[in-house]
Formats: sequence, structure tokens, C-alpha cells
Amino acid sequence: MPSLALLLWVLFTLESEPRLVVNVTPKIALAQASVGGAPVTVRFAIKGDVTEEWYCPRIDVEWPDSTNTMREADCEPWPDHIHTSSVWSFTRTFPSGEWKVRGCLSKADRKIACTDAVVRVVG
Repeated sequence: MPSLALLLWVLFTLESEPRLVVNVTPKIALAQASVGGAPVTVRFAIKGDVTEEWYCPRIDVEWPDSTNTMREADCEPWPDHIHTSSVWSFTRTFPSGEWKVRGCLSKADRKIACTDAVVRVVG
């Protein structure tokens, strides 16, 4: 059986490793006839300790209607002494149904991480 110290070390390591997370607001949206769906915000963020590899990446978002959105920043050189975080928010109107939105981080044309969000609109 693993020791408590080993378990705490694993949990701390997992918590500090950078990762791409996603949040959808609202969790379930109610479609409005006047706008042909419901406005939903999809927010991607880097959580954990940002390393040079994860510093100032580009985000590419694939939407269910086969369109893509890309955001890229012009950043200062890697600040190895500063903790930084990145958050990208997108608000779109979705029709009724369940939709997958995929966000991928890249740096120097190499994918770092991808995650999917599920958008649910009823009505």
C-alpha cells in the first residue's frame, strides 16, 4: 500500500502540472425563439504551474458548425520568475441540441493539449 507521503506527492504533482480545462456557462441553456437558440460562454484556461512550453500558446477552437476560431497573443519573452495564467472566453449562440466544442493549445505549430466541452441547449 502506498505511503501517505507518496500519495500527497502524487496529488501535489498532478495539481501543479499545467493542463487545459474548460467551463461552459450556463451548464444547460434554454433556447430563445427570438435569437434562434441560446447564448453560451465556453471558457478555456490553463490551470497549474505554467512552464515555458505552456507560456503564451495559441488556442484553436473547433465549433460544431465546422468553423474555427484562433487566438494568439504577442507575448514578452518567457518570464521564468513570474507565474502567469491564460484564459480564453468565447460566447456563441447555439441552437437546441447537444454540441461538442474542441479547444487545442499549440506552440510553434506543435499541439500541447486539447480538451472538449459539451454545450447543451434545450427548448
